Amino acid sequence: MSYLTDYRASASSTLLATITNAPIGALGDASRATLIQLIIDDIAAARNAQGRLAPKDVALALGAIKSLGRIESGSRVAASKENLKHILDVAKDLSASNAEASKQAMRCIANAILLVPAGRDTLVDLDGDEFCTRVYINEGSSPEYIFLASRLLFFMVHTDGPFISRVVRQHRLPTLLAQQIESIGQSNAPFAKDALDDMLKLHFSAVSKYSKLVGHGSGSGLVLGEYWDEIFEPTASPLIKLFHTLPSPPSDPLAGSLTYVIHALINVPVAPFAHLWFPQSPKPSRSSSSGTQSPRPSLDKTGSPVEASGSGSPLSRALNLLSRKSSPGRKSPPPTGNSALRALSILQSILALHLPGSSDPDDSAVRNALKAKGVSLDELASPVAALLTRLVGGDEGARAKVAAIVLPSDMDRSSALEETRRFPREVHKTYDQCILSYSQGHGWRNAVYALWFGWTSTLCSNWIR
Repeated sequence: MSYLTDYRASASSTLLATITNAPIGALGDASRATLIQLIIDDIAAARNAQGRLAPKDVALALGAIKSLGRIESGSRVAASKENLKHILDVAKDLSASNAEASKQAMRCIANAILLVPAGRDTLVDLDGDEFCTRVYINEGSSPEYIFLASRLLFFMVHTDGPFISRVVRQHRLPTLLAQQIESIGQSNAPFAKDALDDMLKLHFSAVSKYSKLVGHGSGSGLVLGEYWDEIFEPTASPLIKLFHTLPSPPSDPLAGSLTYVIHALINVPVAPFAHLWFPQSPKPSRSSSSGTQSPRPSLDKTGSPVEASGSGSPLSRALNLLSRKSSPGRKSPPPTGNSALRALSILQSILALHLPGSSDPDDSAVRNALKAKGVSLDELASPVAALLTRLVGGDEGARAKVAAIVLPSDMDRSSALEETRRFPREVHKTYDQCILSYSQGHGWRNAVYALWFGWTSTLCSNWIR
């Protein structure tokens, strides 16, 4: 069967469905590229009420393009500037009658710029971030739309130049993310988990990229956990709240989106947000929030400063309304629960699950058994350990609470520490595992010092007999 010949003869919905479901190797590169171009041309004509495609078949046609674009030779055609513009024009029509075609267009774009990175810059040039901002504002109740917009923004964040400053400051990405994380975080609707995962990945990348661009990390050798700018302050509360409300069952301590939440939280400073991390802590004054950085002016496409919002466009008016809706008086209740204890509990659950009984994490047989199950304990536990390290290293109260669990003052030292019933076996393994994990990149001495509270005399008197 020649899909190209058949499509030239008839652009029927039946044929489009057949093309969509065709095996990935059913066409050669040349035929694939030609067929994609023909379909895109028909889509562009259909939007002008011309050509061979009925408006109702545009979504089917886009599905065929997405399927054909699973190979790079196909995505290169879709990612050209002219073709990307045609597909983006379909996506921009957010009317109810065009919703399916709009979503398929967004999927086509995401697929194309995944395989053809140059297409990400093209999408930036076509103001794809402005479109995604409109989706966040106008389609905020649709997890599927938020998922697709977040994925496109994630790809655009990984471009060079001032784009990240534009989307963060001019299009107010932190406020948009904060509101959507808050609303979608506890939803069980279709695509809610996908949307949340992609928003969290976007947050992590945007914080790091923006902080580097405005100079926080320039030449200073900053590492994971040391990038932040106070412009992302709106996201701190919903992220910390999510950390406490997402389930962490013993059978899967990092279930669902919890891994991505932890990665996002590693960059959130401790001291300025102690009242959120540890709700009994007083809220610091604005002047005492030295852990954050002052916002820098936004940049336009050429690197010149621009205003934080437009002069009066529909988008800027919508963003101004959004800011009023997210004013302090309208914020939801803050997080509850001590975040250091939550992190310790998750870390203990991970180690209890994967190192049961008296398993020694140093034992090669134990590590090989984990590897056979596809489990890398270093990768799994290290982000949680990194977060716990930051929390106990940044707050005296959190340090004391964790100390009461890990090294209680009345601990029985008549037997080996790892054998005493008062000392949780999993916590002893936490110590061992943190040495293993942090020896790979973070410097385990600093990590262990922070995790064990900086109280050298207490540690020595309890550990050394």
